[in-house]
Amino acid sequence: MEQVSAERLQKEIELGYKPLALRSGLSALPYTELSDRDFENLIYCLMRAETESIPSADFDDVALMQGVGEKGRDCVLYQNGRIVGAVQCKNLKVRMTRPAVIKELIKFLLFALLDNQIMPNPKGFKYHLYVPGGLTGPAISLVSGFAEEIEREVSNGDLLQHLVTVASEFESFECFVDKPPLDKICETLRGLNFKAFEGADINNRLSQNNGVLSSFFQVSLVVESDSLMQKLDEKWNTAGLNFLTDEALIALHARLNGVSENLRVGLGAVDLYGYSMDFVKFLGRGGFEELIRESTKLRNFLDLKLISYLSSKISDFVYEEITLPFINQNLILPFTASVIHQYLLKCALPKMMERSVSAQGMSRMHPTASLGPDELLRHVLEQNITSQIKVAQGDYSQFPDPDPDRAKRLYLFEALRAGCSVDVLEQRFWNDYRIIRRTIGSILSDVIAEFSALRTIVVKDSSFLNNPEEARKVLSALKDIDS
Repeated sequence: MEQVSAERLQKEIELGYKPLALRSGLSALPYTELSDRDFENLIYCLMRAETESIPSADFDDVALMQGVGEKGRDCVLYQNGRIVGAVQCKNLKVRMTRPAVIKELIKFLLFALLDNQIMPNPKGFKYHLYVPGGLTGPAISLVSGFAEEIEREVSNGDLLQHLVTVASEFESFECFVDKPPLDKICETLRGLNFKAFEGADINNRLSQNNGVLSSFFQVSLVVESDSLMQKLDEKWNTAGLNFLTDEALIALHARLNGVSENLRVGLGAVDLYGYSMDFVKFLGRGGFEELIRESTKLRNFLDLKLISYLSSKISDFVYEEITLPFINQNLILPFTASVIHQYLLKCALPKMMERSVSAQGMSRMHPTASLGPDELLRHVLEQNITSQIKVAQGDYSQFPDPDPDRAKRLYLFEALRAGCSVDVLEQRFWNDYRIIRRTIGSILSDVIAEFSALRTIVVKDSSFLNNPEEARKVLSALKDIDS
């Protein structure tokens, strides 16, 4: 097994053609303008860079093959010096179909049967397929629920048919033509750790590795006009231009600017304008405590309502973007959507409240706020799996007692699983998650954009009634509330 040296790789990269890539968000890169070999080099360099910067638990080294006659793999993955995986690159101009994916797997496994050094330990062996052109719908289903889909291929006879086809297409597999090793192929597929990476996945990873990106593409930065104007607005506002253009700030500035320094009292959570320190002293301790208590009561009222609103918005997003397109089409379980709803709420709440409470208060109110996204998702999933297991075993200790709605609760727990066994519920969740992970990220971004961590309440008197323009704005706002 001859690997490519660093010197040869560098020479191949220098001689390769660099397509023009316009950097604007995560727009598609022109992978198909790369030769097959250049694309293999790209994936190798990307995986190498990622392994060196953030060690993977799955493998600690990657090697690039010569590029010709490498028996169904372009790169080899190692862990502690042992071969633990293979990488195959298919730089196609069209989406890769389900039969094509299965045949690629079969081809690799047949080579492994001929040479056991290719896959020394089949159980848990990692097979990564890179397809920048994407996968067809049936192929995505295969990747997302690989274990179940392979059993379907076996039971309907399609796997045997694909095996016979592949064996007849390659001279190296002549020994398998009369006796296709179906049992061995099935056994190996069942233990395979199979992942596929489409163009969007590769784009995202390259966006964090500019060195690799610029080695294979001529990168030109493109800035959308709206984005540019937003950045310019931020700079202008920092310089104070917003005080000349923002009507709300102009009005607030005009109201506060005329208040002399001796009539301003800052109390942390409450700032008083038009009131002197002598007045605050006159209130006495009891009056001061009442002032803080009443202002805190108002803020807490709005924060509690905001949390309810947040939960409602997440429910709407989950229904529109997950329930309708995925659950109603029987692509994922209702259980998955329930876990994701809780996960989104736990993600968004700390972000919404981070400027409202102290760090100590945040850790008490939201103990999971310090968890990373992946760790938080596993935490929420574990809680839900535990609840499902308890209910399945007849343990109702998590329910109220007495519980007049016990029958409804039990029905809901079963409905969330939609017939899925508790034993495979976690595996099914992760299969579902791979289908909707991009949707989850999009929902979280939309939810966070709905709120500001820095919130201010301005309590004013009724002097606005003396200003016709301001009074009209108030009436317009009231109409919007009633509509």
